[in-house]
This record gives sequence, C-alpha cells and structure tokens, in this order.
Amino acid sequence: MEKSLANKVVVITGGAEGIGYEVADRYLSKGAKLVFLLDINEKLGNEAVQKLSAKHGANKVIFMKCDVTSDLVPVSKKIFENYKVDILLNNAGILNDRLLKKTIDINVTGVCEWGLAFWDHMRKDKGGNGGTILNLASIYGYRVDPFLPVYQASKFAVMGFTKSLGHKANYERSGVRVLAMCPGFTETKLTAAPQAWDMGQDKEFEQFLKAQAWQKVESVGQAAVDIFENGDSGTAWLIEGARPIVEVANAYTHDMERDPKNKVVVVTGGAGGIGYEIADKFLKYGAKTVIILDINETLGAEAAQKLNVKHGEGKAVFIKCDVTKDLDKVSDEIFQKYDVNVLVNNAGVLNEVDDFTWW
Repeated sequence: MEKSLANKVVVITGGAEGIGYEVADRYLSKGAKLVFLLDINEKLGNEAVQKLSAKHGANKVIFMKCDVTSDLVPVSKKIFENYKVDILLNNAGILNDRLLKKTIDINVTGVCEWGLAFWDHMRKDKGGNGGTILNLASIYGYRVDPFLPVYQASKFAVMGFTKSLGHKANYERSGVRVLAMCPGFTETKLTAAPQAWDMGQDKEFEQFLKAQAWQKVESVGQAAVDIFENGDSGTAWLIEGARPIVEVANAYTHDMERDPKNKVVVVTGGAGGIGYEIADKFLKYGAKTVIILDINETLGAEAAQKLNVKHGEGKAVFIKCDVTKDLDKVSDEIFQKYDVNVLVNNAGVLNEVDDFTWW
C-alpha cells in the first residue's frame, strides 16, 4: 500500500499552478483522498480548487495560503490537528539567480524545513503511519553548465538532503520514503523568463535554452505518479524531454560513459590516418591512456612518440599487432596492465584485387 495513491492525504507546496497543480490532478485521478494546495497566490489557489473540484468531486481539494519561508508552523499545525498526511510534495521554488538569498530561502531552507517537519509527523517510530516525501530537484541537481550557478547550487542541495534523509537507515527506522524528482527543461511560468546573473553570456544562454529538449508539465505530472509508484527511498529520478523516467544513478552513469576523461582506449590501426587522429582527440579530451595497435612498427613507434610529446609522457603506448592473428597475445598483454574502457576497431584494408580468384 505504500506505493499506492489510493486514499492518500497529500500536501503540495507551490500547488496553485504549473507542476504542483498538475501533480495534484494526477494524484486525484489515481485515487488520492484529499489534496492540500499550499501557495502564496490566493487567487490562483482558489481557482485551482474550483477546477480540480469540478473534475474530481467536492471536498477533495483544500487551498491554504502559505509562504513556505515563514508559515510552516501555523500551516502544518492546522493540517496535523485534523489529518494524518501520507505524502508531501516539496514543490515550491523560484528561478532567479539575481535573488540569491531568496533562492536559498525557498529552494533549500524551505525544502529542508518542510521536509523535516513532515518526516517527523509521518515517522512510524514516533507514532506516525509512515509516508512519502517527494522533493522537486532538477536536472541541475546533478548536471552542470555555465549558467544559473545559484539555482544549480540550490538544486544540488535538494539532492543531498534527499539522499541523506532518505538513506536506508532512516527509512528502516521511520517508514518514510524520501525521493527526488529531477525534471529537465519544462514549460512553466518559472522557465518562461529565467533571471540570470549578468555574466556576459546572455546570447549563449539564449541559444542554450533554445537547444534543450523542452517538455510540458503534463509529462512531469505523470512522472510524479511513476516515481511514487516505483521509487525506493533515497533515490532520484530524471524526467527529460517527455521520455519515461530514469533513475538518476543510471542517467549519471550513462553521462559518465560518454565522457572520455580518464578512459583507457585501444585503437587498432592507430599508427596513422584516422586511427592516429582518433587517438589524438581522445587524449585531447582527457583520456588516461591510448594504446595504439598497428602492424607497422616504425609508424607506430613514431605515432606514440608524437602523442607523448603533445599530451604528456606515458599517455600513448604502441604495441605491434596484426589483427588477423595476434588477438590472444596482444589482448592478454593489455588486460594484465589495464582496465580498458573503449575499443576503436579501426584497422582495415581497401583492396579488392590481390586475393581474388578470377575464373
């Protein structure tokens, strides 16, 4: 029942519009008993209640005006006096790097304070029923680019908070799952005009935003359902480009697999031409070692020497090799010394005459 939304009491901060509203709609569609929408915008909050009630039935949604930076005690007290909360969606946030303190107050302090208060309310070892806290992080909770450093710092903090509070040891004691949702670029009021520091790269930032795989809030709403129904405590989940959710540990590993830094690379036919150029580029972008295999001993030794002069001693290693017969011997030699990450199968010939029998 922990991963079923049926009959759950849900609290959503920043719930009057955007992602918060969409998650409320999805959770009610999956059978949630009651959803509290907390938001600083009273007009939008009341409109949200009206729309959701018309769709899902009366007495399913309650709006409470709330500033997450100052209203935790009175709002949570009022809720806890009447309800046992099953789910907190820590969704309230801002995207404005020009407001450093406010960003930290809402995106970090608010998430931590509300998370801890509701974790304490839910925990089984203190008389609660257990529950789930879903923190809204971001792809900026684990990816880095040169834009929005304050916002990125705030989302890295959310990831750390989630993984620590959601640690297996805490979950086993409390019965409270803590998870993070990491949306990619999503069309909301926040992202319509992100406020960045003037770092002399406005044009680059504009081009960067246009190049992203944007998604609608509906995709994030469905992701919040999927994460609730599948995620274990302490995990974080990516929803990007409207694709299915992926656990961030796997997404991060996928990113790392594509990074040439510190990789050991083997290039067959690497003494010249394409093979040499590939070896050069891998070293340029941080490969730890490139092993050049080639039948031409003179060219191979010269290639390794040139690459070591250019990229540093010991970065390139040459081994004489005929790929048609030396596989076992050469691979054994390599595997005894290195953990290979990349093989470039480059060796080849272009000759349709020499070994062809005409008849």
